[in-house]
Amino acid sequence: MIDGKLITGASVLDKLLPHNECQVVRSDSMDTRMFTELREQSGNLQKVEKQGTESLKTFPPLTQDIWSSLFKFSPEFRKPEEITPSHRFNATLVEKMTQMQQYRELRVHTRLDEMHSALATVALAGEMAKTLKEELKEQAEQANTVDLIQQELQSAIDAARTYQDIADMSGNQDFQKKADEFVKKAELYRTQLQQAETGLEQSCEAGANKIRGSVRAATESALKDAKDISEAMDGWGLGAGEFQKMPIEQKLELAKRLQTRKFKLMAQVIGRMRRLAVHKQKTRLNQSRDEIHNVGIGNDLSRVLPIELAQLRHPVARAEFKRKFVEGKLMQYELKGTEKQGKGPIVVCVDNSGSMSGDRETWSKAVALALLEIATMQKREFACIHFGGPLDALEIIEIKPGEKDILSKAVKVAEFFLNAGGTAFEPVLSQTLELISKQSFKKSDVVFITDGNAPIGPKFLSGFLDSKKSKEFRVFGVLIQSHNTETLKKFSDEIIDVAELLDAEAEPLLEI
Repeated sequence: MIDGKLITGASVLDKLLPHNECQVVRSDSMDTRMFTELREQSGNLQKVEKQGTESLKTFPPLTQDIWSSLFKFSPEFRKPEEITPSHRFNATLVEKMTQMQQYRELRVHTRLDEMHSALATVALAGEMAKTLKEELKEQAEQANTVDLIQQELQSAIDAARTYQDIADMSGNQDFQKKADEFVKKAELYRTQLQQAETGLEQSCEAGANKIRGSVRAATESALKDAKDISEAMDGWGLGAGEFQKMPIEQKLELAKRLQTRKFKLMAQVIGRMRRLAVHKQKTRLNQSRDEIHNVGIGNDLSRVLPIELAQLRHPVARAEFKRKFVEGKLMQYELKGTEKQGKGPIVVCVDNSGSMSGDRETWSKAVALALLEIATMQKREFACIHFGGPLDALEIIEIKPGEKDILSKAVKVAEFFLNAGGTAFEPVLSQTLELISKQSFKKSDVVFITDGNAPIGPKFLSGFLDSKKSKEFRVFGVLIQSHNTETLKKFSDEIIDVAELLDAEAEPLLEI
Protein backbone atom coordinates (compact mmCIF):
# COMPACT_ATOMS: atom_id res chain seq x y z
CA MET A 1 0.00 0.00 0.00
CA ILE A 2 1.43 3.43 -1.03
CA ASP A 3 0.03 6.79 0.30
CA GLY A 4 -2.92 4.86 1.72
CA LYS A 5 -3.78 3.44 -1.70
CA LEU A 6 -3.79 -0.25 -2.57
CA ILE A 7 -1.24 -1.34 -5.14
CA THR A 8 -3.25 -3.75 -7.26
CA GLY A 9 -2.29 -6.18 -10.02
CA ALA A 10 0.85 -8.29 -10.04
CA SER A 11 2.48 -6.28 -7.26
CA VAL A 12 0.21 -7.59 -4.48
CA LEU A 13 -2.89 -9.56 -5.50
CA ASP A 14 -1.19 -11.72 -8.10
CA LYS A 15 1.44 -12.68 -5.53
CA LEU A 16 -1.26 -13.95 -3.17
CA LEU A 17 -2.24 -16.64 -5.71
CA PRO A 18 0.37 -16.68 -8.49
CA HIS A 19 -0.30 -20.12 -9.99
CA ASN A 20 -3.49 -21.11 -11.78
CA GLU A 21 -2.48 -24.33 -13.56
CA CYS A 22 -4.91 -27.12 -12.68
CA GLN A 23 -3.54 -29.91 -14.90
CA VAL A 24 -0.49 -31.90 -13.85
CA VAL A 25 0.15 -33.10 -17.41
CA ARG A 26 0.83 -30.36 -19.93
CA SER A 27 -1.99 -30.48 -22.49
CA ASP A 28 -2.94 -28.44 -25.52
CA SER A 29 -6.42 -27.57 -26.79
CA MET A 30 -6.54 -30.74 -28.94
CA ASP A 31 -5.82 -32.96 -25.93
CA THR A 32 -8.55 -31.23 -23.94
CA ARG A 33 -11.02 -31.57 -26.80
CA MET A 34 -10.28 -35.29 -27.19
CA PHE A 35 -10.80 -35.90 -23.49
CA THR A 36 -13.98 -33.83 -23.41
CA GLU A 37 -15.41 -35.86 -26.32
CA LEU A 38 -14.40 -39.08 -24.57
CA ARG A 39 -16.16 -37.98 -21.37
CA GLU A 40 -19.33 -37.16 -23.34
CA GLN A 41 -19.31 -40.57 -25.04
CA SER A 42 -18.39 -42.72 -22.05
CA GLY A 43 -21.10 -43.19 -19.45
CA ASN A 44 -18.65 -45.21 -17.36
CA LEU A 45 -16.19 -42.32 -17.23
CA GLN A 46 -18.94 -39.90 -16.19
CA LYS A 47 -20.00 -42.30 -13.45
CA VAL A 48 -16.44 -42.70 -12.16
CA GLU A 49 -15.87 -38.93 -12.11
CA LYS A 50 -19.07 -38.44 -10.14
CA GLN A 51 -18.01 -41.05 -7.59
CA GLY A 52 -14.52 -39.62 -7.28
CA THR A 53 -15.76 -36.05 -6.82
CA GLU A 54 -17.72 -37.15 -3.76
CA SER A 55 -14.37 -37.73 -2.02
CA LEU A 56 -12.05 -35.29 -3.82
CA LYS A 57 -13.37 -32.04 -5.31
CA THR A 58 -10.51 -31.85 -7.82
CA PHE A 59 -11.15 -35.36 -9.16
CA PRO A 60 -12.27 -34.41 -12.73
CA PRO A 61 -8.92 -32.71 -13.54
CA LEU A 62 -7.19 -35.74 -12.00
CA THR A 63 -9.11 -38.00 -14.41
CA GLN A 64 -7.90 -35.94 -17.37
CA ASP A 65 -4.34 -36.14 -16.03
CA ILE A 66 -4.61 -39.93 -15.81
CA TRP A 67 -5.86 -40.10 -19.41
CA SER A 68 -3.20 -37.71 -20.71
CA SER A 69 -0.41 -39.60 -18.95
CA LEU A 70 -1.61 -42.84 -20.57
CA PHE A 71 -2.51 -41.62 -24.06
CA LYS A 72 0.11 -39.00 -24.94
CA PHE A 73 3.21 -40.24 -26.76
CA SER A 74 5.57 -38.42 -24.40
CA PRO A 75 3.65 -36.77 -21.54
CA GLU A 76 5.27 -33.80 -19.78
CA PHE A 77 4.54 -33.32 -16.08
CA ARG A 78 4.49 -30.00 -14.26
CA LYS A 79 6.32 -29.66 -10.97
CA PRO A 80 4.06 -29.32 -7.88
CA GLU A 81 5.12 -25.68 -7.37
CA GLU A 82 3.85 -24.85 -10.89
CA ILE A 83 0.34 -26.04 -10.01
CA THR A 84 -2.31 -24.13 -8.11
CA PRO A 85 -2.33 -25.26 -4.42
CA SER A 86 -5.82 -26.80 -4.60
CA HIS A 87 -4.62 -29.32 -7.22
CA ARG A 88 -1.21 -30.24 -5.79
CA PHE A 89 -2.59 -33.40 -4.19
CA ASN A 90 -3.45 -34.50 -7.75
CA ALA A 91 0.23 -34.00 -8.59
CA THR A 92 1.21 -36.26 -5.67
CA LEU A 93 -1.10 -39.02 -6.89
CA VAL A 94 0.05 -38.73 -10.52
CA GLU A 95 3.71 -38.72 -9.43
CA LYS A 96 3.25 -41.92 -7.42
CA MET A 97 1.37 -43.51 -10.32
CA THR A 98 4.05 -42.77 -12.91
CA GLN A 99 6.76 -44.21 -10.66
CA MET A 100 5.15 -47.65 -10.77
CA GLN A 101 6.49 -50.42 -13.02
CA GLN A 102 2.86 -51.33 -13.66
CA TYR A 103 2.30 -47.86 -15.13
CA ARG A 104 5.16 -48.34 -17.59
CA GLU A 105 3.74 -51.71 -18.61
CA LEU A 106 0.29 -50.15 -18.94
CA ARG A 107 1.68 -47.51 -21.28
CA VAL A 108 2.62 -50.25 -23.74
CA HIS A 109 -1.10 -50.82 -24.28
CA THR A 110 -2.35 -47.25 -24.03
CA ARG A 111 0.11 -44.95 -25.78
CA LEU A 112 -1.71 -43.27 -28.71
CA ASP A 113 -4.47 -45.88 -28.42
CA GLU A 114 -7.86 -44.25 -27.81
CA MET A 115 -9.70 -47.34 -26.68
CA HIS A 116 -7.07 -48.76 -24.33
CA SER A 117 -6.42 -45.31 -22.86
CA ALA A 118 -10.13 -44.78 -22.23
CA LEU A 119 -10.61 -48.21 -20.63
CA ALA A 120 -7.48 -47.87 -18.51
CA THR A 121 -8.52 -44.38 -17.39
CA VAL A 122 -11.90 -45.66 -16.25
CA ALA A 123 -10.26 -48.57 -14.43
CA LEU A 124 -7.53 -46.47 -12.81
CA ALA A 125 -9.82 -43.58 -11.90
CA GLY A 126 -12.39 -46.03 -10.54
CA GLU A 127 -9.84 -47.63 -8.23
CA MET A 128 -8.57 -44.19 -7.20
CA ALA A 129 -12.13 -43.12 -6.34
CA LYS A 130 -12.44 -46.13 -4.02
CA THR A 131 -9.11 -45.58 -2.32
CA LEU A 132 -9.81 -41.86 -1.78
CA LYS A 133 -13.02 -42.82 -0.04
CA GLU A 134 -11.32 -45.38 2.18
CA GLU A 135 -7.51 -45.60 2.56
CA LEU A 136 -6.75 -41.98 1.61
CA LYS A 137 -9.83 -40.39 3.15
CA GLU A 138 -7.79 -38.18 5.49
CA GLN A 139 -5.61 -36.77 2.70
CA ALA A 140 -8.63 -36.26 0.42
CA GLU A 141 -10.45 -34.30 3.12
CA GLN A 142 -7.39 -32.12 3.70
CA ALA A 143 -7.09 -31.52 -0.05
CA ASN A 144 -10.75 -30.45 -0.08
CA THR A 145 -10.01 -27.98 2.74
CA VAL A 146 -7.17 -26.52 0.68
CA ASP A 147 -9.52 -26.25 -2.29
CA LEU A 148 -12.23 -24.52 -0.21
CA ILE A 149 -9.80 -21.97 1.28
CA GLN A 150 -8.37 -21.27 -2.16
CA GLN A 151 -11.86 -20.57 -3.49
CA GLU A 152 -12.40 -18.09 -0.63
CA LEU A 153 -9.02 -16.53 -1.39
CA GLN A 154 -9.90 -16.21 -5.07
CA SER A 155 -13.24 -14.60 -4.23
CA ALA A 156 -11.54 -12.07 -1.95
CA ILE A 157 -8.98 -11.24 -4.64
CA ASP A 158 -11.71 -10.78 -7.26
CA ALA A 159 -13.69 -8.50 -4.91
CA ALA A 160 -10.58 -6.43 -4.07
CA ARG A 161 -9.84 -5.91 -7.75
CA THR A 162 -13.43 -4.92 -8.50
CA TYR A 163 -13.60 -2.34 -5.68
CA GLN A 164 -10.16 -1.01 -6.58
CA ASP A 165 -11.16 -0.50 -10.21
CA ILE A 166 -14.29 1.43 -9.10
CA ALA A 167 -12.23 3.49 -6.62
CA ASP A 168 -9.66 4.34 -9.30
CA MET A 169 -12.37 5.48 -11.72
CA SER A 170 -14.55 7.36 -9.19
CA GLY A 171 -12.05 8.54 -6.60
CA ASN A 172 -14.56 7.46 -3.94
CA GLN A 173 -12.71 6.57 -0.70
CA ASP A 174 -15.52 4.27 0.47
CA PHE A 175 -14.75 1.94 -2.41
CA GLN A 176 -11.04 2.25 -1.60
CA LYS A 177 -11.75 1.13 1.97
CA LYS A 178 -13.73 -1.83 0.66
CA ALA A 179 -10.84 -2.78 -1.60
CA ASP A 180 -8.42 -2.59 1.34
CA GLU A 181 -10.74 -4.75 3.49
CA PHE A 182 -10.83 -7.49 0.88
CA VAL A 183 -7.05 -7.33 0.48
CA LYS A 184 -6.74 -8.01 4.21
CA LYS A 185 -9.23 -10.88 3.90
CA ALA A 186 -7.24 -12.26 1.00
CA GLU A 187 -4.02 -12.06 3.02
CA LEU A 188 -5.73 -13.90 5.88
CA TYR A 189 -6.98 -16.61 3.53
CA ARG A 190 -3.49 -16.85 2.05
CA THR A 191 -2.08 -17.54 5.51
CA GLN A 192 -4.79 -20.18 6.12
CA LEU A 193 -4.07 -21.70 2.72
CA GLN A 194 -0.37 -22.02 3.47
CA GLN A 195 -1.17 -23.67 6.81
CA ALA A 196 -3.59 -26.10 5.15
CA GLU A 197 -1.02 -26.90 2.44
CA THR A 198 1.61 -27.63 5.08
CA GLY A 199 -0.81 -29.90 6.91
CA LEU A 200 -1.60 -31.80 3.70
CA GLU A 201 2.08 -32.14 2.80
CA GLN A 202 2.86 -33.54 6.25
CA SER A 203 -0.06 -35.94 6.01
CA CYS A 204 1.11 -37.12 2.60
CA GLU A 205 4.66 -37.60 3.88
CA ALA A 206 3.44 -39.54 6.89
CA GLY A 207 1.18 -41.67 4.72
CA ALA A 208 3.62 -42.04 1.80
CA ASN A 209 3.63 -45.83 1.97
CA LYS A 210 -0.15 -45.95 2.19
CA ILE A 211 -0.48 -43.63 -0.83
CA ARG A 212 2.08 -45.65 -2.78
CA GLY A 213 0.33 -48.93 -1.97
CA SER A 214 -3.08 -47.60 -2.91
CA VAL A 215 -1.86 -46.16 -6.20
CA ARG A 216 0.00 -49.40 -6.98
CA ALA A 217 -3.16 -51.43 -6.41
CA ALA A 218 -5.12 -49.12 -8.72
CA THR A 219 -2.44 -49.34 -11.41
CA GLU A 220 -2.22 -53.13 -11.13
CA SER A 221 -5.97 -53.39 -11.57
CA ALA A 222 -5.89 -51.19 -14.68
CA LEU A 223 -2.96 -53.19 -16.09
CA LYS A 224 -4.81 -56.46 -15.58
CA ASP A 225 -7.85 -55.07 -17.40
CA ALA A 226 -5.64 -53.82 -20.24
CA LYS A 227 -4.00 -57.23 -20.62
CA ASP A 228 -7.37 -58.97 -20.55
CA ILE A 229 -8.84 -56.78 -23.28
CA SER A 230 -5.64 -57.07 -25.36
CA GLU A 231 -5.82 -60.86 -25.15
CA ALA A 232 -9.49 -60.76 -26.04
CA MET A 233 -8.82 -58.52 -29.05
CA ASP A 234 -5.94 -60.76 -30.15
CA GLY A 235 -8.32 -63.70 -30.05
CA TRP A 236 -10.82 -61.66 -32.05
CA GLY A 237 -8.33 -60.68 -34.77
CA LEU A 238 -11.01 -60.62 -37.45
CA GLY A 239 -11.59 -57.23 -39.02
CA ALA A 240 -8.77 -55.41 -37.22
CA GLY A 241 -8.73 -52.74 -39.91
CA GLU A 242 -12.44 -52.16 -39.49
CA PHE A 243 -11.99 -52.02 -35.73
CA GLN A 244 -9.49 -49.17 -36.01
CA LYS A 245 -11.98 -47.21 -38.11
CA MET A 246 -14.76 -47.51 -35.52
CA PRO A 247 -15.82 -44.40 -33.59
CA ILE A 248 -14.51 -44.47 -30.03
CA GLU A 249 -17.97 -45.01 -28.51
CA GLN A 250 -18.42 -48.19 -30.60
CA LYS A 251 -14.95 -49.41 -29.61
CA LEU A 252 -15.76 -48.91 -25.94
CA GLU A 253 -19.08 -50.70 -26.27
CA LEU A 254 -17.44 -53.60 -28.10
CA ALA A 255 -14.65 -53.78 -25.55
CA LYS A 256 -17.24 -53.84 -22.77
CA ARG A 257 -18.92 -56.85 -24.37
CA LEU A 258 -15.61 -58.66 -24.83
CA GLN A 259 -14.77 -58.20 -21.15
CA THR A 260 -17.72 -60.27 -19.97
CA ARG A 261 -16.92 -63.59 -18.31
CA LYS A 262 -18.31 -65.54 -21.25
CA PHE A 263 -16.09 -63.85 -23.82
CA LYS A 264 -13.02 -63.99 -21.61
CA LEU A 265 -13.44 -67.76 -21.45
CA MET A 266 -13.99 -67.92 -25.21
CA ALA A 267 -11.12 -65.66 -26.24
CA GLN A 268 -8.33 -68.19 -25.73
CA VAL A 269 -10.08 -70.99 -27.62
CA ILE A 270 -11.16 -68.65 -30.41
CA GLY A 271 -7.62 -67.30 -30.77
CA ARG A 272 -6.11 -70.80 -31.02
CA MET A 273 -8.70 -71.90 -33.56
CA ARG A 274 -8.18 -68.79 -35.69
CA ARG A 275 -4.41 -69.28 -35.73
CA LEU A 276 -4.88 -72.92 -36.69
CA ALA A 277 -7.19 -71.89 -39.54
CA VAL A 278 -4.69 -69.35 -40.87
CA HIS A 279 -1.85 -71.88 -40.66
CA LYS A 280 -3.85 -74.59 -42.45
CA GLN A 281 -4.86 -72.26 -45.26
CA LYS A 282 -1.35 -70.86 -45.80
CA THR A 283 0.17 -74.34 -45.74
CA ARG A 284 -2.42 -75.57 -48.20
CA LEU A 285 -1.82 -72.64 -50.53
CA ASN A 286 1.95 -73.16 -50.47
CA GLN A 287 1.60 -76.88 -51.17
CA SER A 288 -0.74 -76.19 -54.06
CA ARG A 289 2.03 -74.34 -55.89
CA ASP A 290 4.42 -77.29 -56.10
CA GLU A 291 3.22 -78.76 -59.40
CA ILE A 292 5.53 -78.05 -62.38
CA HIS A 293 3.51 -76.69 -65.25
CA ASN A 294 6.05 -75.57 -67.88
CA VAL A 295 9.50 -74.08 -68.45
CA GLY A 296 9.87 -70.34 -68.89
CA ILE A 297 12.40 -67.62 -68.23
CA GLY A 298 13.02 -65.40 -65.21
CA ASN A 299 15.38 -64.96 -62.23
CA ASP A 300 13.72 -66.88 -59.40
CA LEU A 301 16.69 -68.90 -58.09
CA SER A 302 14.39 -71.35 -56.28
CA ARG A 303 12.99 -72.44 -59.69
CA VAL A 304 16.04 -72.14 -61.98
CA LEU A 305 16.77 -75.31 -64.00
CA PRO A 306 19.81 -77.42 -62.95
CA ILE A 307 21.38 -76.90 -66.39
CA GLU A 308 21.51 -73.16 -65.73
CA LEU A 309 22.92 -73.60 -62.23
CA ALA A 310 25.70 -75.80 -63.65
CA GLN A 311 27.16 -72.71 -65.33
CA LEU A 312 28.24 -71.43 -61.93
CA ARG A 313 30.99 -74.07 -61.90
CA HIS A 314 32.88 -72.50 -64.81
CA PRO A 315 34.50 -69.03 -64.55
CA VAL A 316 33.56 -68.03 -68.09
CA ALA A 317 30.00 -69.39 -67.96
CA ARG A 318 29.49 -67.75 -64.53
CA ALA A 319 29.61 -64.30 -66.12
CA GLU A 320 26.93 -65.36 -68.63
CA PHE A 321 24.79 -66.68 -65.76
CA LYS A 322 25.05 -63.32 -63.99
CA ARG A 323 24.02 -61.46 -67.15
CA LYS A 324 20.98 -63.67 -67.70
CA PHE A 325 20.06 -63.35 -64.00
CA VAL A 326 20.12 -59.55 -64.16
CA GLU A 327 18.08 -59.56 -67.40
CA GLY A 328 15.65 -62.17 -66.04
CA LYS A 329 16.42 -64.61 -68.85
CA LEU A 330 17.37 -67.76 -66.92
CA MET A 331 15.40 -70.90 -67.74
CA GLN A 332 13.18 -71.79 -64.81
CA TYR A 333 10.25 -74.00 -63.93
CA GLU A 334 6.78 -72.51 -64.05
CA LEU A 335 4.53 -73.83 -61.30
CA LYS A 336 0.81 -74.23 -61.60
CA GLY A 337 -1.38 -73.90 -58.52
CA THR A 338 -3.51 -76.98 -57.91
CA GLU A 339 -5.72 -75.23 -55.33
CA LYS A 340 -9.15 -74.56 -56.76
CA GLN A 341 -9.92 -70.86 -56.59
CA GLY A 342 -13.26 -69.11 -56.45
CA LYS A 343 -14.83 -71.42 -53.87
CA GLY A 344 -18.42 -70.98 -52.81
CA PRO A 345 -19.72 -69.49 -49.56
CA ILE A 346 -19.48 -71.08 -46.12
CA VAL A 347 -22.68 -71.66 -44.14
CA VAL A 348 -22.31 -72.73 -40.50
CA CYS A 349 -25.33 -74.11 -38.66
CA VAL A 350 -24.81 -74.08 -34.87
CA ASP A 351 -27.01 -76.02 -32.45
CA ASN A 352 -28.19 -73.76 -29.59
CA SER A 353 -29.97 -76.37 -27.49
CA GLY A 354 -29.39 -76.37 -23.74
CA SER A 355 -27.11 -79.40 -23.90
CA MET A 356 -24.67 -77.34 -26.02
CA SER A 357 -23.94 -74.89 -23.20
CA GLY A 358 -20.48 -74.69 -21.65
CA ASP A 359 -17.46 -76.13 -23.46
CA ARG A 360 -19.53 -77.37 -26.41
CA GLU A 361 -20.84 -73.89 -27.10
CA THR A 362 -17.35 -72.37 -26.81
CA TRP A 363 -15.84 -74.95 -29.16
CA SER A 364 -18.63 -74.64 -31.76
CA LYS A 365 -18.41 -70.81 -31.75
CA ALA A 366 -14.62 -71.00 -32.09
CA VAL A 367 -14.99 -73.26 -35.12
CA ALA A 368 -17.57 -70.91 -36.64
CA LEU A 369 -15.22 -67.94 -36.24
CA ALA A 370 -12.27 -69.90 -37.62
CA LEU A 371 -14.40 -70.64 -40.70
CA LEU A 372 -15.24 -66.95 -40.89
CA GLU A 373 -11.49 -66.27 -40.89
CA ILE A 374 -11.12 -68.63 -43.84
CA ALA A 375 -14.05 -67.01 -45.66
CA THR A 376 -12.45 -63.59 -45.10
CA MET A 377 -9.05 -64.76 -46.36
CA GLN A 378 -10.58 -66.32 -49.48
CA LYS A 379 -13.11 -63.53 -50.07
CA ARG A 380 -16.02 -65.94 -49.71
CA GLU A 381 -19.47 -65.12 -48.40
CA PHE A 382 -20.27 -66.39 -44.93
CA ALA A 383 -23.43 -67.09 -42.97
CA CYS A 384 -24.03 -68.45 -39.49
CA ILE A 385 -27.45 -69.85 -38.55
CA HIS A 386 -28.14 -70.41 -34.86
CA PHE A 387 -30.92 -72.94 -34.35
CA GLY A 388 -32.71 -74.55 -31.45
CA GLY A 389 -36.08 -76.24 -30.98
CA PRO A 390 -39.09 -76.35 -33.35
CA LEU A 391 -40.63 -73.19 -31.82
CA ASP A 392 -37.42 -71.16 -31.59
CA ALA A 393 -36.72 -68.43 -34.12
CA LEU A 394 -33.53 -68.80 -36.13
CA GLU A 395 -30.78 -66.22 -35.79
CA ILE A 396 -29.12 -65.59 -39.16
CA ILE A 397 -25.90 -63.60 -39.45
CA GLU A 398 -24.62 -62.96 -42.98
CA ILE A 399 -21.19 -61.46 -43.70
CA LYS A 400 -20.13 -60.44 -47.19
CA PRO A 401 -16.50 -60.12 -48.37
CA GLY A 402 -15.07 -56.73 -47.42
CA GLU A 403 -17.99 -55.89 -45.16
CA LYS A 404 -17.25 -52.94 -42.86
CA ASP A 405 -19.07 -54.22 -39.78
CA ILE A 406 -17.41 -57.64 -39.79
CA LEU A 407 -16.01 -57.46 -36.25
CA SER A 408 -19.33 -56.58 -34.61
CA LYS A 409 -21.02 -59.39 -36.53
CA ALA A 410 -18.27 -61.82 -35.52
CA VAL A 411 -18.94 -60.94 -31.89
CA LYS A 412 -22.63 -61.52 -32.51
CA VAL A 413 -21.87 -64.99 -33.89
CA ALA A 414 -20.28 -65.91 -30.57
CA GLU A 415 -22.57 -63.91 -28.31
CA PHE A 416 -25.90 -65.37 -29.39
CA PHE A 417 -27.13 -68.47 -27.56
CA LEU A 418 -30.73 -69.68 -27.39
CA ASN A 419 -30.25 -72.31 -24.67
CA ALA A 420 -33.25 -73.98 -26.24
CA GLY A 421 -35.14 -76.86 -24.68
CA GLY A 422 -35.16 -79.04 -27.80
CA THR A 423 -33.56 -79.54 -31.20
CA ALA A 424 -35.14 -79.29 -34.64
CA PHE A 425 -33.22 -79.87 -37.88
CA GLU A 426 -35.84 -79.15 -40.54
CA PRO A 427 -36.20 -75.36 -39.89
CA VAL A 428 -32.47 -74.71 -40.08
CA LEU A 429 -32.02 -76.92 -43.13
CA SER A 430 -34.90 -75.10 -44.84
CA GLN A 431 -33.22 -71.79 -44.08
CA THR A 432 -29.95 -73.16 -45.43
CA LEU A 433 -31.68 -74.02 -48.70
CA GLU A 434 -33.18 -70.54 -48.86
CA LEU A 435 -29.75 -68.98 -48.42
CA ILE A 436 -28.17 -71.22 -51.00
CA SER A 437 -30.96 -70.39 -53.44
CA LYS A 438 -29.43 -66.93 -53.64
CA GLN A 439 -27.11 -66.69 -56.61
CA SER A 440 -24.17 -65.66 -54.41
CA PHE A 441 -24.51 -68.76 -52.20
CA LYS A 442 -24.25 -71.36 -54.96
CA LYS A 443 -21.77 -74.22 -54.42
CA SER A 444 -21.64 -73.60 -50.68
CA ASP A 445 -19.86 -75.59 -48.02
CA VAL A 446 -22.30 -76.22 -45.16
CA VAL A 447 -21.00 -77.14 -41.71
CA PHE A 448 -23.72 -78.50 -39.44
CA ILE A 449 -22.65 -78.60 -35.75
CA THR A 450 -24.79 -80.43 -33.19
CA ASP A 451 -24.63 -82.80 -30.25
CA GLY A 452 -28.04 -84.31 -30.77
CA ASN A 453 -30.54 -85.91 -33.05
CA ALA A 454 -33.86 -84.72 -34.50
CA PRO A 455 -36.42 -86.31 -36.80
CA ILE A 456 -36.55 -85.39 -40.50
CA GLY A 457 -39.54 -86.42 -42.61
CA PRO A 458 -38.94 -88.52 -45.76
CA LYS A 459 -40.50 -85.90 -48.04
CA PHE A 460 -38.39 -83.09 -46.60
CA LEU A 461 -35.23 -85.22 -46.77
CA SER A 462 -35.86 -86.13 -50.40
CA GLY A 463 -36.34 -82.50 -51.35
CA PHE A 464 -33.24 -81.44 -49.44
CA LEU A 465 -31.06 -84.07 -51.14
CA ASP A 466 -32.40 -83.09 -54.57
CA SER A 467 -31.57 -79.45 -53.85
CA LYS A 468 -28.12 -80.41 -52.63
CA LYS A 469 -27.43 -82.12 -55.91
CA SER A 470 -28.83 -79.36 -58.11
CA LYS A 471 -27.22 -76.52 -56.13
CA GLU A 472 -23.91 -78.39 -55.89
CA PHE A 473 -23.26 -77.85 -52.21
CA ARG A 474 -21.68 -80.11 -49.60
CA VAL A 475 -22.68 -80.74 -45.99
CA PHE A 476 -20.15 -81.56 -43.30
CA GLY A 477 -21.91 -82.95 -40.24
CA VAL A 478 -20.12 -82.33 -36.93
CA LEU A 479 -21.32 -84.50 -34.07
CA ILE A 480 -20.04 -83.29 -30.69
CA GLN A 481 -19.55 -85.88 -27.93
CA SER A 482 -22.35 -88.08 -29.16
CA HIS A 483 -22.68 -91.34 -31.08
CA ASN A 484 -26.13 -90.78 -32.55
CA THR A 485 -25.37 -90.31 -36.27
CA GLU A 486 -28.65 -91.75 -37.51
CA THR A 487 -30.18 -88.50 -38.78
CA LEU A 488 -26.99 -86.58 -39.48
CA LYS A 489 -25.68 -89.17 -41.92
CA LYS A 490 -28.88 -88.92 -43.99
CA PHE A 491 -28.04 -85.44 -45.31
CA SER A 492 -24.27 -85.12 -44.71
CA ASP A 493 -21.51 -85.92 -47.20
CA GLU A 494 -19.08 -86.44 -44.36
CA ILE A 495 -19.44 -86.73 -40.60
CA ILE A 496 -16.75 -85.57 -38.21
CA ASP A 497 -17.04 -87.14 -34.78
CA VAL A 498 -15.76 -84.78 -32.07
CA ALA A 499 -14.97 -86.49 -28.79
CA GLU A 500 -12.58 -84.24 -26.84
CA LEU A 501 -13.27 -80.69 -28.10
CA LEU A 502 -9.61 -80.29 -29.05
CA ASP A 503 -8.28 -77.88 -31.67
CA ALA A 504 -6.96 -80.83 -33.69
CA GLU A 505 -10.46 -82.25 -34.04
CA ALA A 506 -11.47 -79.15 -36.02
CA GLU A 507 -8.63 -79.51 -38.56
CA PRO A 508 -10.65 -81.35 -41.24
CA LEU A 509 -13.21 -78.52 -41.20
CA LEU A 510 -10.52 -75.87 -41.61
CA GLU A 511 -9.51 -77.28 -44.99
CA ILE A 512 -12.81 -76.60 -46.78
